[in-house]
Amino acid sequence: METNNIFDGAYSRIIEDEAWQRVSGDYPFSAEQLEQYKDRLDWHEVSGNRNISWTASMLEKFKRRLDWHELSRSMPDELYSAEILLKFKDLWDWNVISSSCNLSEETVSRVADYLVWREFISNYYNRERFTKEFYEKYKEYIPSSFLKGSAFYDNILEAKIREIKTSLSMQ
Repeated sequence: METNNIFDGAYSRIIEDEAWQRVSGDYPFSAEQLEQYKDRLDWHEVSGNRNISWTASMLEKFKRRLDWHELSRSMPDELYSAEILLKFKDLWDWNVISSSCNLSEETVSRVADYLVWREFISNYYNRERFTKEFYEKYKEYIPSSFLKGSAFYDNILEAKIREIKTSLSMQ
């Protein structure tokens, strides 16, 4: 019976590759480490790694290696600034960004042209911001065909229900 030493040859390479893949997904790499090990890392995993403290300069340096869909899905709150979103506007997955609950009002205002509004208005985490005033400000972006059944619609509907009930109780 033939035996293989898992520490030699093909097994060794397979284990090494899988170890790097797993480390790529959860180790808090610095910019220097990313540069040093750039050819060993699994960049799909690195892109989804929530333990990396990304900066604009790191994103710029590694932008051709990053999987921007994965980064959009897992990016930390500090990257949700309008400046960073706009700097890399052609790389982000705006469907994913639009369904995020972490965009400030100022950021929404500055990136409104890039948001996928059917996703944004369907995000229940954003429903507190969905008011009549919000609608008036962004109505040119909000697709009426996607309004009914969205978180935005539900929030406006609930506000109207409360208004009617309040009015009825005062009679």
